[in-house]
Amino acid sequence: MNAKCQNIINRFDLYFSNEQRLNRKRFIYGHLAAFFATLFIATLFFSCRFFSSAPTAPLPFAPSLLKVIGLGLFVQDFVMSLKAVSFILTALSVLLTFGRLRDLSLAWYWVFLYILPAINLFFFFYLCCKKGKEAENEAGFSLHGLTDAQALLVPRRPLSPKSCAHYLFCCQGSLARRPFFWRNFLLFCVTTCLILGLGAILVSIFSLGLIAKSAYLISGFSLGFGYLLALTSCASCLSLIIALAHICASFWQVQRWHDLKKSGAFFLLTLIPYLFLISLPEGGFFLFFLKLLLALWLFCTLAYLFFISSK
Repeated sequence: MNAKCQNIINRFDLYFSNEQRLNRKRFIYGHLAAFFATLFIATLFFSCRFFSSAPTAPLPFAPSLLKVIGLGLFVQDFVMSLKAVSFILTALSVLLTFGRLRDLSLAWYWVFLYILPAINLFFFFYLCCKKGKEAENEAGFSLHGLTDAQALLVPRRPLSPKSCAHYLFCCQGSLARRPFFWRNFLLFCVTTCLILGLGAILVSIFSLGLIAKSAYLISGFSLGFGYLLALTSCASCLSLIIALAHICASFWQVQRWHDLKKSGAFFLLTLIPYLFLISLPEGGFFLFFLKLLLALWLFCTLAYLFFISSK
């Protein structure tokens, strides 16, 4: 393998493998890299959306109005592309947070503070500013003051095999066909129930707010502020649920490929088609045919993981 490619893989493994302590500097640099990587992917998918949906016939508008409409569609397409791949940034941020929490000797479930509006910002800035101890802790040796090349040589202390974090967020080891199936089935059920529960809570909050407003118990301003807070909280919670589901599924796919005597990087065979499927726009025979091929590729790859046993 090319030395530069291997260096990139090693650095990615150092920052996002959830097996090393991350100091403040690496936590911030990792978020910058994740942000620009997500922005690049969004721009790539935006280009696909823009050129595939460009009008081929003149529109019956005045030139000035046409420019305004074109600018609006341009911004809308870019926002849609960025929204489609935003879970990548959330997932990478969660992985970086796991490493930062290990450096601060905090449990992994502190990551759920990202759900709470305003508090999540203070929590993020706390992780960026709080200095971890340079002494060894239960997560291993500190990487403070070491270059990335030196940090790669530091012995790792993986998660405890009996811990919930190891069960959900570990990419080491292998995973047989049957437990892979049941883990994904359970993940699908839990994720679906959480999303439905989140919707039920949101509907209940809106209903209670209308009842309280009709009984003159609260003002219109308080009702609007409460609705805004509820929507923000639910959006943050939904984003975190989707990110955690993608992280678990990706780690389990890496373990499944290991069981099939393949490189863990083969999980990209399902991630890349999935990203194209959720990012490409509607319309046109070519796009429909391309989506059909991507869906067939994704189905065949997942069927291989679910039904082919290791040798």
